[in-house]
Amino acid sequence: MPHNCSRRRVFLQVGGCLGVASLTGCIDRTLRRLENIPEPLEGPHLLTIEEVTEESDSDELPVELSYEVDDRRIAEDDPARLSISLKNTSDQTLMLRANGPPWPFGVRMLLPEDGHDNDDGLEPVTMWTDTYEETDEVTTTRHREVRSASDRHVHEELSGGESVTENYRLYLDSAYLSVGIYRMTVAARVDGGVTEGSRRIDFDKITIESE
Repeated sequence: MPHNCSRRRVFLQVGGCLGVASLTGCIDRTLRRLENIPEPLEGPHLLTIEEVTEESDSDELPVELSYEVDDRRIAEDDPARLSISLKNTSDQTLMLRANGPPWPFGVRMLLPEDGHDNDDGLEPVTMWTDTYEETDEVTTTRHREVRSASDRHVHEELSGGESVTENYRLYLDSAYLSVGIYRMTVAARVDGGVTEGSRRIDFDKITIESE
C-alpha cells in the first residue's frame, strides 16, 4: 500500500509541473495579444550585417569603436550575439558621454530600414543586454523590450588604453522581431578634457531572414 501511494505522489508531481508549464505559455500568449505583440518567429533565423559605415568628427579623435558578430544564428534558447567595444586609444583619461542610460551606449534598437515603421509593418526591436535590468533609469517588459528610458546624459571616465564592451543578444521571441531589413547606430562622444568630438558606427543594413 505505501508503494502505491508513493507512485501516486510522483504522478501528481509530474502532472503539476506540466500544468504550470502549459499555464505559463498560455499567460505569455495572452499578454502578447493584449500588448499587440506578434507571435515569435518559428524556426532558426539569421542576423546578417551587410553594410556598415564609420564616421568621426576628426580622424585624430583618440577613441575607437569596433564590433564583432559572435553568433549570427537566432534559434530557440540560442540568441544571436553582437559585441560592441569602445577603446580609449590615447595615454590620457578621457571623459566620455552616452546620450542616455545605460553606459556605454544607451538603449540600442534595430530600426526598420525606411524609418520608425514601414509598409512591411516592421517595428523597432530591442537589442537586449542584461545591463537594462541593472539600472532604474530603464523600464523593460517580459518580452525583452525597453518600454521607456531616461534622456539623461551619462558620463564616465575611460583611462588611457582602457576599453569597455557591451554584449547584445537577439532572441527568436524578441518583441516585434520580424523578417526584414533594419538599421542601427552606435555612437561615442568625448565630452571635454583634452579633446572633444564624436565617433559612430552606422549599421546601414541588418537583415533578419530564415535560415
